[in-house]
Amino acid sequence: MTARMFCFTSIHGEPSVSYPYFSGYAEERGTGAGEDFNLNLPMPKGTVWSGYEEALRHACSAIAAHAADVLVVSIGVDTFEHDPISHFRLHTQDYLRIGEALERLGVPTLFVMEGGTWSMKSASMPSTCCSVRREILIEPVRPCSMPPASRH
Repeated sequence: MTARMFCFTSIHGEPSVSYPYFSGYAEERGTGAGEDFNLNLPMPKGTVWSGYEEALRHACSAIAAHAADVLVVSIGVDTFEHDPISHFRLHTQDYLRIGEALERLGVPTLFVMEGGTWSMKSASMPSTCCSVRREILIEPVRPCSMPPASRH
């Protein structure tokens, strides 16, 4: 049996100013058998679509070169311009562009909601990005009301 390898690619805030503050630097490329299977693309505070798009192109090229069988996308809408902790300035239409870029990879894709502060402005971001892909989709969880606690 041959061991399967995976490639981890991440576009995220520069770790010197963004959570988790200690990992995610570009020089962290994996070690041992996993060397060069990790691609961190840290972005500076205030990143707009043009900078993000360049990193996305780089990430998609790495994913295509790896010939992935499946793609798992961890959607962090803390990249949305109106997220209160965002260091990014992505707009609603940018999430559709992300989805379109991932669609062009032609790989079955699983979207998983990861980060961001839920608001009426950001609520549609995951579905905007995911609307392009049709193979597998996890719908974002919507806030709900809990039933009142029973009184005994």
